[in-house]
Amino acid sequence: MPLLATYEEEQVGGLLNFQKVLAENSEDNVLFGAVVKRKVVGLAGMYVSQQSKLKHKGNIWGMYLDPEYRGRGAGRQLLELCISHAKNQFLSCIYLSVESDNFAAKGLYESSGFKVWGTEPRAMSVAKQFFAEDHMTLLL
Repeated sequence: MPLLATYEEEQVGGLLNFQKVLAENSEDNVLFGAVVKRKVVGLAGMYVSQQSKLKHKGNIWGMYLDPEYRGRGAGRQLLELCISHAKNQFLSCIYLSVESDNFAAKGLYESSGFKVWGTEPRAMSVAKQFFAEDHMTLLL
């Protein structure tokens, strides 16, 4: 599953992409899900690099919540699962990136202790429009 994939790009790979991600799960590569009435309404993915100089930090590579379920606590629970998992793995920090204007997501991350340490201008391009991305970390 490529980082920053569009909905259309995800559809091309279909279920095989998700089956591959799920098959590769280990303590260093996890995918948490929020399920309501047998429907997946949210996901959060996190990995730990296998490079020896980077094994101390977790990286949240993606987080998604169905719009219908936003603001109900499921996103916070997914984030708390990632944080708890990182602590159980004795990691010293967690990194993530978020679109700079995604105030709801940034508010969630900041309320959990994440701090912005840098902003990448023009990090993403959608339909010839550029978006900045904030890089955040949580020290454990």
